[in-house]
Amino acid sequence: MMAAWGSMTYYEELGIGVKASREEIREAYLQLARVVHPDTKQDESMRAEADCQMKRLNVLYETLANPEERRRYDLALQPDRPSRESVRRMGLVWPVLSLLAFLAMVFSLRQVPTETRTLRPAVENSSPPIEKIEPKPAKRAARPAVRRGIASIKPTPQPAPPDVNVTPFLPPVSVIPEASLPPPPVEMAVAGMSGTWLYARQENGMSAGKGYAAEFIEAVISEESGALQGIYRARYRVTDQAMQPEVNFAFRGEPGAREMRVPWSGAGGSNGNLLLRLVSPNSMEIAWIANEMGTLGLASGKALLTRQQQH
Repeated sequence: MMAAWGSMTYYEELGIGVKASREEIREAYLQLARVVHPDTKQDESMRAEADCQMKRLNVLYETLANPEERRRYDLALQPDRPSRESVRRMGLVWPVLSLLAFLAMVFSLRQVPTETRTLRPAVENSSPPIEKIEPKPAKRAARPAVRRGIASIKPTPQPAPPDVNVTPFLPPVSVIPEASLPPPPVEMAVAGMSGTWLYARQENGMSAGKGYAAEFIEAVISEESGALQGIYRARYRVTDQAMQPEVNFAFRGEPGAREMRVPWSGAGGSNGNLLLRLVSPNSMEIAWIANEMGTLGLASGKALLTRQQQH
């Protein structure tokens, strides 16, 4: 029985990577289909629930198995990526702007008046010709004798100022007592995923399977030899049918900065995939799905856990 995954992608619901091949997508689909197929359920209410889950599974497979539909879905996962059409339009805008700038520069140069103009007589042969104005000769350089006289003049040495220690004037500084100073800001430290994480039961709390509310969830995570390992224990309130309400499994994998996806295994050969995502330093989202049921009665679950503070 699968629950709504909220912010999880189609790849995460199938338990595969974004670059998974078509054969890997088909294999993940067949594994989940064996678990949720309506023909495997005896109770009518369970068959109806399984039928809805099977329809959801078919939508996932039809989208990812079709190359064109998968390409559109992958683009939808990246809202900040510019489309080909926008890139093509930007490529056309720059040549147009460059041409407009060049035309504006040419037009501005045509508006500058020329400094040299040709003088024409008002009446032909009615006025004497304009005399050519010769430029004035540049000033002659100083004579050698004067230069020698100037060079022979030496500056009179000035006496050195007396060595006087002058204390610069400083404005008075008011001393602020330490008690009135505000305390330095305390940076929030992120302790990673290691620790004990608990689920606080609420009226509208998280659920698993067919909307079953969680009564208790605990995840104990530790780091050893550069890898994260832990155990997950949960108990759900199941009142409408006879099934195992408890979920217990262990997991181990490489740690990530704020998120990690690892496989898990439990009793009776049950196994599946687990997603851990840090929402804040003391809040973590956890979601799991079963590939092989084993002795489990529920096939998936999701909850928001809080880190237990050590006193």
